[in-house]
Amino acid sequence: MLRIGGVSSMLAVTRLSLA
Repeated sequence: MLRIGGVSSMLAVTRLSLA
């Protein structure tokens, strides 16, 4: 669960950075 949350957070941050 923690791993999935971490990955989701990283993906969200990357999306914001790209956007």
